[in-house]
Amino acid sequence: MAAALGGLVLCAAQWRTPPGATAETGHEKIAVKIFAASISRLRGENLTATSCSAPASCVSVGSYQNGDGIRVGLVLTERSAEWRADGALPSPMGSTTLTAQPYVPELAGVSCVSTVSCVAVANYPSPRATGVLVPRPLVLIESHGRWRSVFAPSPAGAESATETLRSISCSATSRCVVTGSLRRSTSGGSRAVEAPEAVLISNSTGRWTARFAPLPPDADRSELGGGSALAAVSCPESTACTAIGTYTTSSDTQQGLLLEQSGANWKSSTAPLPRQGDGVTTLDGLSCTPSKDCVAVGAYSVAGVPFGFLLVGHVGRWVAFASPHAAVYNTPYGISCPSVSSCVIAGIFLDAQYAQHGVVLVGAPSSLVATQTPPPKGAGASPSPGFGETLSSVSCSGSFCQVVGTYVGSASSESGIVLTATLPSA
Repeated sequence: MAAALGGLVLCAAQWRTPPGATAETGHEKIAVKIFAASISRLRGENLTATSCSAPASCVSVGSYQNGDGIRVGLVLTERSAEWRADGALPSPMGSTTLTAQPYVPELAGVSCVSTVSCVAVANYPSPRATGVLVPRPLVLIESHGRWRSVFAPSPAGAESATETLRSISCSATSRCVVTGSLRRSTSGGSRAVEAPEAVLISNSTGRWTARFAPLPPDADRSELGGGSALAAVSCPESTACTAIGTYTTSSDTQQGLLLEQSGANWKSSTAPLPRQGDGVTTLDGLSCTPSKDCVAVGAYSVAGVPFGFLLVGHVGRWVAFASPHAAVYNTPYGISCPSVSSCVIAGIFLDAQYAQHGVVLVGAPSSLVATQTPPPKGAGASPSPGFGETLSSVSCSGSFCQVVGTYVGSASSESGIVLTATLPSA
């Protein structure tokens, strides 16, 4: 069955279970209804994040290629199962004097606090004294379908730096936390940049402020070490946020970084590992509930080989779980948990021909069911080696969940993917 909705093609499809996975948890089957959507009027779509404030009321962000072949920021809005791609996003005030490219580039993250109010972030190219374009943090705020954009600050003492924002979470449009990393230039941008440093940007005080994230005691703080970065943040309450990422230790190993907020303070700790783990490859996805239960996903290494794993935390106490489908669950990216016992996780796995497939895991962290996702309409069932699906982000509102990502075909053509899932009733 297919239906065209606002320039999108929605196709009903059955999820397939990857080899070695099961379609049951105990005696209870996970019945998930899935719709795969691809954008039909734009080219080169790449969807990086999504946020649902209510069932069938979501905003997905990323980028597409305009008529000049330039990658431009994209906002895709769903309201009551009808979709639209927003028009040109507003450049920040004064941007024409800062850059010769007065457009908003790819959006990195989005957080919606209601059906008419969202906040998104982007890495906006601005020149330094040397004439080299480097990203600055840009915040875009929506109110009733109209967007405005403002520059966010960098931490004190980091005036000449390249910032990379990764995630945003808001409890209100005036109370948000943005996470990412920053590389400070050694000499006004003319020489090599230093190691990345984890950054927190927030507007909880009514104005945007920025600071470097605290790190565990064993972190390597040298300028040219491995550095640190924050990949995701979740703020179910205005003063109770959690952020995750990675950092490099003084012994040159990469470990998971956990940050937990209480009031105005942040406390850092090292993420635990499943047994036999020797380091963290990535920590990419995080979801926290108002009861302060959190679940994070990433990849850890065993003798240099990456496997997916999960972290379950509550007020500073974290437990690690190896993925129950380690053979296919290579790299998880996004997660959303309506409750700590009901999560949806999106990621990728490689088949025997090294083609890339999207995979979604559903259930409690200790008993997940893996299902392979369908390719977009017309993409074909078997992508070529090195191509295929990447699922980037998940957002759930009640039993309604949306997953977004990108499909890259053998001709290097990109198509945005939107997957809609309805979870079984509790």
